[in-house]
Amino acid sequence: MIDTAHGLENSYARFQALQDLNQEGVSLRGLDVAGADLQRINLHRAFLYEANLKETNLRAADLSDSNLNKAKLNAAKLNCADLHGADLCGADLCQANLSEADLSEADLIGADLCQANLIGADLIGADLSRADLSRSNLSRADLSRADLIGTNLTKADLSGANLSEANLSEANLSGAYLSGANLSGADLSEADLSEANLNGANLSGAYLSEADLSEANLHTTESLTPAQIKSAQNWMIGKYNQQLRQQLGLPPD
Repeated sequence: MIDTAHGLENSYARFQALQDLNQEGVSLRGLDVAGADLQRINLHRAFLYEANLKETNLRAADLSDSNLNKAKLNAAKLNCADLHGADLCGADLCQANLSEADLSEADLIGADLCQANLIGADLIGADLSRADLSRSNLSRADLSRADLIGTNLTKADLSGANLSEANLSEANLSGAYLSGANLSGADLSEADLSEANLNGANLSGAYLSEADLSEANLHTTESLTPAQIKSAQNWMIGKYNQQLRQQLGLPPD
């Protein structure tokens, strides 16, 4: 039935066949529906290991608890999709639109999310360890309690994001935009924050042990103590307001 509908991007037959097969517990491993229109499809708990969903329209689709390990989802439309608890380890989500998507508790270890749109996405408790989020847009995303150990966030936009109690140890945040982000209680030990913009960010109770603060902009950062700063590396060449510079024993700027 899927083969019969092959090539018809808006095929209702294919859409229904996929839903029926999944409901019957049939494996969809290696499925190739690149470029298809599958918005609002229900593939809850589907087995889509190594599936090719490149540029597929999956807007508002239910992919919760699905196995999308190593799936190709680059440039896919997944805005408002339900991916709660999904296995996306090693998946290619480069340039995918995941704005307002639910990725809470999802497993994204080693996933490629470079230049992805994650504006307003729910990533509460998600595991993004060693994932590539370079140049991605995570503005207003909720990453509270998320694991971002060793994650590449170079030049990512995290403005207004909630990263409270997130584990960002050894993460690369060089050049990242974290203005207004909530980093309270976050673990930033050994993270690279060089040239990051942390203006207006909340760092109350954040761990900065051995983090690299080279040229980091901390002019208007909130709830940041001299003790926190001095636990980091290269803190003397960070950018601070005059009051904080005085507290740190640094000469006037």
